[in-house]
Amino acid sequence: MKRLMLLTLLSAMTLLANAQDKTIIITENGRPYTNQTWFYSGKGKALQEDKIKKHWNQEERRITSAAYTKNGWFVTMAKNTGIGKQTYKYSTTWPQEWINTKWSEDYRITSISRGKGKWLVVMSKGHDYWMQCYRRDELSNIKSWIKHNWDRGYYITNAAFDGSLWTVVMSRTSEYTSQGYFIADNYDKMAAEIREDVWSNDLSIHLIESDGDDFLVVYGSGDQSQNYSVNNSDVSKYIKKRWDNSYHISYIGGGSYNQDTKSHPCSGTTGMR
Repeated sequence: MKRLMLLTLLSAMTLLANAQDKTIIITENGRPYTNQTWFYSGKGKALQEDKIKKHWNQEERRITSAAYTKNGWFVTMAKNTGIGKQTYKYSTTWPQEWINTKWSEDYRITSISRGKGKWLVVMSKGHDYWMQCYRRDELSNIKSWIKHNWDRGYYITNAAFDGSLWTVVMSRTSEYTSQGYFIADNYDKMAAEIREDVWSNDLSIHLIESDGDDFLVVYGSGDQSQNYSVNNSDVSKYIKKRWDNSYHISYIGGGSYNQDTKSHPCSGTTGMR
């Protein structure tokens, strides 16, 4: 079978947990990453900024994904990512002006998450994202915006839920050539749809996020063998097993809460590399 899937069975209580109580890990083979590492802060604790700086400065690793999860702030970093310079903003409000400034300096958003009253927005140089935009709104209001930007050559590259609103980032990139998404109201439905409609059609998961009740799954072009886990009881063992089989962590998803509303439309000039 082209796709390998490890389904972590969740109890009814876990399925009904809030978004901030989920740790979503996607792994896949075919990534060029080397010397990948990961760490988490523990639930309710602050982002481990000292560890990020150590891996940046002493190990020359770059953040490949980060999210607030059941295990707190969960960060994965690696070498050979293709990313050059990297920066992040860890703040109580959505950092719109900071993002605009970094866009003008040729940085692109490569990870977003909200948890414990904080936003974490990672921006990078060298990533294969050209122009970018985002919208912060209820998901029902974002659907037409997503379709409009798909028609203009943008793809969903990041998403996060803050307790009331979704934030969706779309980018022009050569990484994808097609994309779709679905919303499942429980884990079993999500797993079945991934198995039957995504992997069976030789497509790949691009990201998984949750608002506590529903799962948002973005999928599309890609031929990597993949695996995912939700709220694994032993994260270390799960990741080691994936690494031993030449899989790398490609995405960390979770959930968050609290809101502040801002948006930035896609345009022909803003965020252009």
